[in-house]
Amino acid sequence: MDDGERMLAKTTFPKGVHIDEADPMEILNRIALDISSELRRLVQTTPKREKQVQRQVNNILRLRHEDLDFRWDQFQFPYSSKSYKPDFISERVNVAIDVKLCNKTQRSIE
Repeated sequence: MDDGERMLAKTTFPKGVHIDEADPMEILNRIALDISSELRRLVQTTPKREKQVQRQVNNILRLRHEDLDFRWDQFQFPYSSKSYKPDFISERVNVAIDVKLCNKTQRSIE
């Protein structure tokens, strides 16, 4: 475990609230907040590849949301006439996360 992983504290829900009883929007908001607040601290240099960012998002999900059982690149499902493979999925709370590296200023605005 590196220093970046040690800085992460596990996210918990209010006393008496079990993850299965939590509001799905609250779960999504907590995940988004954790990723946005921790990612800059974990990524020390400007990433050149999307996989570098995915690796750090995996660390955040694994360490802060281990109870949600996120899987990385292990699930694919049909969508319209194609199939879709999100980067991370938690079947427990029906959440899929796709990480994108925006390495061009114009692209990040889209």
